[in-house]
Amino acid sequence: MRCTAPSWRKPNSDRARLERLLQIGQQYRQALVMGAKYAPDTMGGRAALGWAETATAALGELVADSLELAPAVATAVRLRRRL
Repeated sequence: MRCTAPSWRKPNSDRARLERLLQIGQQYRQALVMGAKYAPDTMGGRAALGWAETATAALGELVADSLELAPAVATAVRLRRRL
């Protein structure tokens, strides 16, 4: 019997997740650069905080999406150990 990828897995899902992580990392970098350059209570400092909040929200969504699959992954690991 031939082993195939599970039907719930999209072919490019890993690539899309990596690209999204890259975008989030760039948002964090922008927040760090602006935060180091501008004082906290200035327009630049507030923009840095905005970048950090946007990146954190995006990362939270990405993690939450992967946690929905956690029970399926745990079951697969448990079944794999039996073999």
